[in-house]
Amino acid sequence: MEFDRLEDLYDLIKPAEVSLRFVSALGSQVKSWNFSKEFDPAHGETHPNLTIRLKVYDDAQAKKIIEKTASMIASEGKLRMFVGPNGWEENDDTFVRALEASSECAIRMARIVSRKESEISLEIIRKKTNWDLFVIQLLLKILEISGFRVYLRRSYRNQFKLGDSDLDKLANDLAAVWWNRGAITDPDGIDEFVHCFLNVTANSPLEAEKIFQKFVTTSGIYRGIFDLKKNGHSS
Repeated sequence: MEFDRLEDLYDLIKPAEVSLRFVSALGSQVKSWNFSKEFDPAHGETHPNLTIRLKVYDDAQAKKIIEKTASMIASEGKLRMFVGPNGWEENDDTFVRALEASSECAIRMARIVSRKESEISLEIIRKKTNWDLFVIQLLLKILEISGFRVYLRRSYRNQFKLGDSDLDKLANDLAAVWWNRGAITDPDGIDEFVHCFLNVTANSPLEAEKIFQKFVTTSGIYRGIFDLKKNGHSS
């Protein structure tokens, strides 16, 4: 389905709300679901695109519910166009689990930060920091809680404006989702989750992923040099 504006697609709240409308309408029909965002003019896309994948028990009944729900959402001015429903494209299990984990993380994150009384609300985040830097800091915290401590050089750490303790509750909630739904037993599982998580939470997913990779890769060079010395492998 298409949004009119790019900022609507890469908003945290609006795509989460639209996705939940379909899931709620289908109710017990849903086996599993996830969503992702895409806008790539280089590949002929002219409007921001939200893809919702739904596995259901009864395709014919679900199709009617999906079409009715899409029509209602479009009539409210929240969608530009709806295309589908189409067949579910089968992907490997690691990727699907990353999609499902990141989608559930985005929904929980949207619920928590949209509450004004929340310890880490949208208002607090936007007042203190850049949104995508917040998302990267949160992602690193999720990885740390999950046992993957990533060293970052000081100049990168200093760009984070929120205290680590401010992220504890949210990061623990989202890490629990990843443990439950995702695959965290190999590097591919981490790779897919990082990519999918940034896709559904960042304002500029491709740029955020580049920044994340720069932070981790460059910092890893200096961590490696330190470890060589520490382990006595100097020439």
